[in-house]
Amino acid sequence: LLAANDAPFRVTVVAAARTAGLTKVASGVTFAAPAKGADHNAAIDAAVAGAETEHVVILDERFEPVSGWLDELLAAFANFDGIGLAGAQSIGADGRLEGGANPYEPGQLHLREVEAARPLMTTRATWKAAGGLGRDWRHPAYAEADLARRIHAHGLRVVAVPTAQVWALSQVAAVQPDD
Repeated sequence: LLAANDAPFRVTVVAAARTAGLTKVASGVTFAAPAKGADHNAAIDAAVAGAETEHVVILDERFEPVSGWLDELLAAFANFDGIGLAGAQSIGADGRLEGGANPYEPGQLHLREVEAARPLMTTRATWKAAGGLGRDWRHPAYAEADLARRIHAHGLRVVAVPTAQVWALSQVAAVQPDD
């Protein structure tokens, strides 16, 4: 979660039911829980609405960022026109991208347009214009793909940034750190 980056950032953890007991991870990390009766997507939308930064990132617990990943996602917005959503390359335990591609093949080594990307970065303004996470999808991957589709429908580009990398972890358990 806290891989080295030059860009300053703030972290808000939207606690799912299984991690709602977490209260301490690191200084500067805040927690948001879904409102009573609200689903997880609504809690994420509320956290994005309350964000104090221009850019927001959605990263679930199965991803482990590599140093510099936030800087690379921000660079996509700074260096290319019309970016609405930038996603990191998610590398599995076998060293391959989701779908089986080698992340170091020439076709994967440049910024490219994609249908969806996880984890993702967008701006709060784009998030709001696209309507946030849809309530029709319970699984985060589907809700985020639907968001990407709506961002693209607003005429903005959805891209994968090969220099922003995360490891996709197959087994993850949230635990409360010892004091």
